[in-house]
Amino acid sequence: MTRIGSKMHTAVIIAAAVILIITGGAKCMGALRDEQSQPRKVEPVFGVSLQIFWIVTGTLEIAMAIWIFLHRRSQLATIGLAVITADFLLYRILLKIYKPSVATCSCLGNLGGLLGLPDHVVDQVSIVLLGFFCVATGLSIYVEICKSRAANLF
Repeated sequence: MTRIGSKMHTAVIIAAAVILIITGGAKCMGALRDEQSQPRKVEPVFGVSLQIFWIVTGTLEIAMAIWIFLHRRSQLATIGLAVITADFLLYRILLKIYKPSVATCSCLGNLGGLLGLPDHVVDQVSIVLLGFFCVATGLSIYVEICKSRAANLF
């Protein structure tokens, strides 16, 4: 693994952690801010209060971001990134299977509302970010495989 490849891998890991901090924070802030204005809004896949769902998922995203950042130079970051990416993919699949009538995903929490963006734009951004997480996970797994092969050569 070259030095540039290693630095790029670390940059991608840090970028993923930053994105998770932003989206997790937006979910937590959105849940706390919208508590009085829309107390009965329900999350479409699991059927729980959207505020509770955002607090739980936002907190988990922040925790995973911290985990990924703290272990950014080890295989644990790759494992964390793969887990959160699989979680995002699974949620999107479940949303399409169980609620095909739902046009947009609240995957970014209240970030769109805070930025004044329409729901369909926020949904497209969340799909782009999901693509980034998939590519970042693939890259990270590839880097870890290259590291382990290089280590076995010596």
